Order: sequence, then C-alpha cells, then structure tokens
Amino acid sequence: FMPVKDLPDNVDQGVLDQLSQIPGVTYQKWPARVYPAGPVTAHVVGYMSEITEEELPELAKRGYEAGDSIGRTGIEAYAEEWLAGKRGGVLKLIAQDGSTIRVLGETPAEPAHDIVLTIDLELQQQAYDALGDREGAAVVLDPNNGEVLTMVSRPSYDPNQFVLGVSDEYWAELNDPTKQPLVNRATMTGTSTGSTFKVVTAAAGFLHLGLNQNSIVPCPGEFRLDGADAVWRDWVPGGQGDLTMHNAIVRSCNTVFYRIGAELDQKGETLLADVARGFGFGQLTGLPELFEVPGVVPDPNWKMEAVGDFWARGDAVNFAIGQGYFLATPLQLANAYAALANGGTLYQPHLTLDIVKLDGTVVKSGEVKENGKLPINAEQINWIRSALYDVINASNGTATEAFAGIQQPVSGKTGTQENSGNDSAWFAAYTPSDAPGMTTVITVRYGGAGSKAAAPVARQIIDKWWAIRNQ
Repeated sequence: FMPVKDLPDNVDQGVLDQLSQIPGVTYQKWPARVYPAGPVTAHVVGYMSEITEEELPELAKRGYEAGDSIGRTGIEAYAEEWLAGKRGGVLKLIAQDGSTIRVLGETPAEPAHDIVLTIDLELQQQAYDALGDREGAAVVLDPNNGEVLTMVSRPSYDPNQFVLGVSDEYWAELNDPTKQPLVNRATMTGTSTGSTFKVVTAAAGFLHLGLNQNSIVPCPGEFRLDGADAVWRDWVPGGQGDLTMHNAIVRSCNTVFYRIGAELDQKGETLLADVARGFGFGQLTGLPELFEVPGVVPDPNWKMEAVGDFWARGDAVNFAIGQGYFLATPLQLANAYAALANGGTLYQPHLTLDIVKLDGTVVKSGEVKENGKLPINAEQINWIRSALYDVINASNGTATEAFAGIQQPVSGKTGTQENSGNDSAWFAAYTPSDAPGMTTVITVRYGGAGSKAAAPVARQIIDKWWAIRNQ
C-alpha cells in the first residue's frame, strides 16, 4: 500500500466509490488526531505535524519512524511523552519455515495516556464567543490553587488543519504579521496594562508613603513635574477634586497616581519596581505547559541596559499607571489579581489536572505550588479589595454600567492602555467578592476604554461561571 493522498474521515461516500473503481486504487483508514473544540482551545491544546527528515535521526532513538507526527505547541508538545505512548517490539530468531527458534528480546508497547486539563470547556467557549472577532485574550484562574479555567486568544486557528497538512493559503493566513493567529496573546504578548496596574502603585503608597484607604489625595486635572514641560492629565477634564485613596482607585484618578509615582521615585528609584515584582510582574509565572514571556518592570538598571538612557522621573510617572516601559501578559495580571482575591498568595498557574492511564489510574497530577506572598499585609490587601468592590458596585464606580443588574458580588478594575488614539481595553475582576472562586482578566486590542470593551466581555464570562456553578 502506497498512500498518495490523505482525505478527511467524513469524505463523501460517492467519492470513495469512484476511487474504488480505478484499478489498483483502494483506501484504508488510519488513526489521527481530531480536535472537537477546534480554534476555541487551539492555543492551549496546540497542534501536531509530521517529523522532518532532519529530526528523524534523533527521534528514531526514541522509537519514532518516518511519517510519525509530534506535538509542536501547547499541551501536544508539553505532554508528548505521555500522549505518544511507546512502540513495542520482539526480536527473534526464526527458521526458514517461519517458526520461532528463540526470542532474543522483547519490549512491551506502552499505550498513550489521557491528559485531563483544568480548562472548563463551557467557560472557554463563552470567553471565545464573547471576544468575538476582536483581537485580544481572556484568562480565568481559580485564585485558590492556580488552576487555569480558561485561556483564550483571538484571532485563533484550527489545529485540525494540521492533521492532513496545511495548505499554502492557510499557512499564509497563519503567518499574517498583523493578526498573528499562532501567537497566544494570553502568555506571549506583553503590553502596558493601563489603570489595572494602579492597585500595585496604591500598594507601594501604603508601604512607603504612609498612605491608607482614608488618606486625602488631590485629583487635579493636570500633573506636572517641577522644571519639566510635560503635562499628564486625568481622564476627567478638570480633575475630580479631593478624594480618599479608596475613591482614587474607585474613580481611577490618573493624577493621584502620577503624584504617587513621582513621590515614590523621589524616595527611591526602585521602590515601585520592587513592589511590582512582589506582585509577580517582570518574571515568568512558572506555567509549566506553555511558553510565556516575562514582561518588563522598568527601573534605572533596566533602562540603561535596554534603552541606553538614564532613568527619568517621568518614567516613574508613566509607570505608576501601567504605561511607559511597563509590560505584562494577561496571565501575569490575572495571577496578581488572583493573589489579591485569595488574601495574598501568588500561585503558579497550571493547566494539567491529571495524567491518566487507560485503566483510569492517575500517573501524575498538576501541582499546586506557591510562588510567594504579596508584599503588603492583610489590612492593606483589604483596603484594595474594598475599593475594587466599589469600582463595580458603587454609584460612581468606573465599571458600574457594565455590571448593572448583576445579582452576584463582583469586584474589579478597569484599565485603558493609551496608544495615540488606538487605545486597548483591559479589565480585571473576581467573584464572589467575599470568598472568590474565580479571577478573570480580559484585554481587547484597540478596543478603547476598558469599561466599554473589556468589562462587558468579563460580565459574560462571570455570568457563565455562576451559571455553571449553580447547575
């Protein structure tokens, strides 16, 4: 049998009948991957492709043969060892009549294992649908153990296309430099996160400037540094008057945090950066299964090495509202908010729940692992959580509109990544507010304000999480 063409399993029977009438032509079935969720889980599950001629000599030592496929990305790559199984074989001496004289060696075959993921497929589908055709990402974590319940990146791709071989046209689509559908935006794209970062700046203010939730802070329309021409403005023209620190978070006053950033920088140029690292930014979350980038927490040393320039106070001002050189992934931001939600523990996110033999025996389980503690105490965490609750539930909260009429207690924070008119939207939230069972972060590239583009997506995901929970 010499294969000349691979066809999908659901090919029309009439076509097969016609092929069978050609002398010397027949067809036979062979096992192959099927991805029922297709593009919905593509960036988590990954894809396979045939091993290359260059790879074969090394892979042959592990039992692979020409024509075999191997996992390239996602769980397919991470769990190749368990998903592939191992070929068995018998080496024996045989007589001319085919009878066995002696068995020289035997290695039993090892069947593949099942990989049970932490992903909730219903929630994953809801996040995928809620993002729609917009570029962005959605992450949902269990804040109490680091399980990744949802991880969606859009635009996506269909891993089923790799089973029969990707066409030139589809390969061109996959390599579109603008849309980049193969890139997992949840873990591989670091961007500024806008005002969702203000909780970190508030924490640094509590730690190093003697602030508390009742401290009165002015929110003018503009902020300037002494001797500098640059002007930083609040999102409300004319400012919002005197606020408590609590309300500065609720109202997301830019000029309050600009000032805190400048005062922290004056006291110590690395104070805000150190607190940001304490929230898990600027480093890998440790997610075992997928590739991720560490993002950037800027400070004087980093700027000199990366940019070749000296640190300026204006850098700290931008950094204080999650702009400037600061970069983070949606997964990092979700992990930071999960730590706020659970009372201060940073867990290592993970996607593997169990690795299971065909007989049901669990070979390995996903590890619940602590990465550290937030650098603020329980009282300071509660100050921030109280403000995050009012962002959604107080009449003057920036996300009140998106969550109007919701029956469950939700806490969150809006954010807008400013980009010369092409602003990107962010939203971070957890629910229920008093004993959180899920944390979610949404980003919509070029979506505009976080309250308008990202918060409504989070609302749909949160509604679905509650519906699943109450089934």
